[in-house]
Amino acid sequence: MKTVFSHIIQRRLSNEKENIATDALAFIIQSSEEARNGVVKVLKGIEPDLTDLWFKTRQSEDNVRPDLWGIEDGEPRVLIENKFWAGLTENQP
Repeated sequence: MKTVFSHIIQRRLSNEKENIATDALAFIIQSSEEARNGVVKVLKGIEPDLTDLWFKTRQSEDNVRPDLWGIEDGEPRVLIENKFWAGLTENQP
C-alpha cells in the first residue's frame, strides 16, 4: 500500500532510508514499554546481567558508530547494527 509518508521517503530521502528506519525503531522502543521489554528480553539472552536499557541512535564513540546504542546507567552496554536492506560489511563482525 502506497502512502504519502512512503512516497516522501522514497522520492526525497531515498539515501536516508536506513537512518529513517533506525529512528523509527528507536522511537517505537522508547515509546512502548512492551517493545522495550521485548528487545531487552532478547538481549538478556546474550547478556543476562542487563537491566533497564534506553536507546540512542547513531552516536559516535571511539571510532564506533552503530545504528543503536543500548545505554545502561549512562554507559553504552549494547551496540545494535540494523540491517534493513544490506548485509554486514567487511568491518562489521
